[in-house]
Parts: sequence; structure tokens; C-alpha cells
Amino acid sequence: IATMQRQVYHCTDLVRATMNFLRNNGSEFSRLPINDIIESCIEVAAPQLRQNCVEVKLTLANKLPSVNGDLVLLRQAVLNIVTNACQVLDGCSGPRAIDIETLFDNGHVCVSIHDSGPGIPEKLRTKIFNTFFTTKGKAGTGLGLSVVRYVMRRHGGDVSLRDHVESGACFVLRFPAAG
Repeated sequence: IATMQRQVYHCTDLVRATMNFLRNNGSEFSRLPINDIIESCIEVAAPQLRQNCVEVKLTLANKLPSVNGDLVLLRQAVLNIVTNACQVLDGCSGPRAIDIETLFDNGHVCVSIHDSGPGIPEKLRTKIFNTFFTTKGKAGTGLGLSVVRYVMRRHGGDVSLRDHVESGACFVLRFPAAG
């Protein structure tokens, strides 16, 4: 019941943020601890992670600077990547793992989300952030990663797909550190 209640609150926040975006209302940013956002995302995604037998390993940096942002949008960006990873891992026969790491690098707070799936084929790497591009057929909307890119740009940061990963896909979110 508590998980359902958190999901309802999350959905309400998401609808509100979406409506503000569609109205082009800029919400006020506040200082947010990215590690707390990641932990709340894993809590929200826990039922799907359990259902798909996905193990999550968190390596969260201590004393990480805050980021300036909108809580709902940042949470949605992280959730979109975790959800995509979880869906990809559902079809895998090997280990199903998502490793999330935070670190501070040259004035930026970085979040690395790496899954143990098959990775993203070279020919699709330039398209994955395009709006309405999906590899899931009718099961996908093609909005997930384009929303992540939009959120990151709105927050003065960026998202990238790391090259030369041994296995799986690795997305990196880079935020300017607050203050």
C-alpha cells in the first residue's frame, strides 16, 4: 500500500510538471541532493526491478554538491533510464544488473547508469535521443530518452551514451554543481 501511495504521488507530480511544461511555465529550481533523488527512484522502481529480477548496485559519492533543479523532472529523467534498462534486461538470460554511480567531476555532478544488457547497436546510437524514436515497436512511445535529453538541457546539463563499454549501455547525466 505504501508503494502504491508513493506511485500515486509520483504520478500526480508528473502530471503537474507535464502541465507546467505544456503551458511553458518555468518552475522554480531548488537545491537538490542527487543521491536522494536516485534512492527515491530506485524505491519507486522497486516493484518492476523485483519482477524482472534486476539487482541494483548503488555507488553514491559522499559529500556530493547539490544540483539546481526541479525535483519531479530530475526524478523522471533518472526513472526513464532505469525503466529502459529494466525492460531491456527482462529479455536477457545472463545476469540482470544496473549499476548507478555518482561522482563530482570538474564542477559537475555526474550520474552514471550502466546496465548489463546487450547494449545499443552502433547504427542506433545517433537516433536514441530523437523524439518518437523507439526500438520497442508498439510497446514504446519514443519519448523516454528524448525527455531525459530535454530535462538535462533545461537544467544546464547533458546526457550521453558512453562509448566503448564492455557490455550493456551506460548513460551519463552531467549537471552543473549548485553554488
